[in-house]
Amino acid sequence: MSGFLLDTDILSIFAKANALALLHNLLGYDRLPITTGVFNEIVVPLEYGYEFPHRIIAAATTVLMLPDEVATFEALRLEGAVSAADAEIVAICKHRAWVYVTMDRVAARYAEKYGVRSVDLHAVLKAIL
Repeated sequence: MSGFLLDTDILSIFAKANALALLHNLLGYDRLPITTGVFNEIVVPLEYGYEFPHRIIAAATTVLMLPDEVATFEALRLEGAVSAADAEIVAICKHRAWVYVTMDRVAARYAEKYGVRSVDLHAVLKAIL
């Protein structure tokens, strides 16, 4: 099964523009897959009074790591090269052969170093058009 995992920045951009439905349609998901790390990053703006995270949470489902993915995640975190959320996405995508959707070029290069395909915002917007 092919899948996609979305990072916090991509989700935030579409939520702020009230355009999460575009991601649903493009990816073919009823609910957008996110990791627990992305969930934790998304809820931070709530502490500052922002409402857009509620739109993301309402449209998302959390993908949990399997035991072999946890081991990979822990190894990636020990490298200290990317955030916990990015390491979690890379671990899951690596094991499931999913695609990482991110705007973060450092995280995208890191993912590709581990054989994880990534697509950026430009590719997403082109696909929507």
